[in-house]
Amino acid sequence: MRSLLTVLAAFYLSLPLFPQCGFKAEPVAVTSWHRSEGWKLPGITDGKVLGPLNVTLNGKAPPWPTGVTVSEIVHAKGYHVSFPAGVFDEYGKQKRMRPRILGLHRLLRWELNGKPYAYTYELWPEGMLCDFSVDIVDDEGDGVFRLLESPGHNLLTFQTQAPALPARGKKPTS
Repeated sequence: MRSLLTVLAAFYLSLPLFPQCGFKAEPVAVTSWHRSEGWKLPGITDGKVLGPLNVTLNGKAPPWPTGVTVSEIVHAKGYHVSFPAGVFDEYGKQKRMRPRILGLHRLLRWELNGKPYAYTYELWPEGMLCDFSVDIVDDEGDGVFRLLESPGHNLLTFQTQAPALPARGKKPTS
């Protein structure tokens, strides 16, 4: 009985650590945020690029469009990224993301024919018992990364899809 009470007490005390995962928006968090001037891309220039990675699913190449590859941008253990506050659009209504400093587990760069078109961030909030991922995507193929989507495309799961390609008929320019 005493052990059960100890477990219940520990569970109850850890509950405040769970609801703070992910980005926060006012008044409600959503899965796809558009920012016409583009999102900041922390950590993409100060790490070591490994890749392109050889990704397989059950020994076979994933069913990605021709020309899509993924590389990892590696940072030192304990590296943190800072996402500044930003105003974004959700179905025609403007909202504001709060600034966050988050631990970086992994950063992936997705390319189409050698040009970056998306970045996947695998993140954890300091002191929280969770992690999450987001994709920041050049959705129009013009080198501006306007779309932030959650959850992101994590290669450690059985995710077989690459992030959505830029608008039809355009190729990334950056």
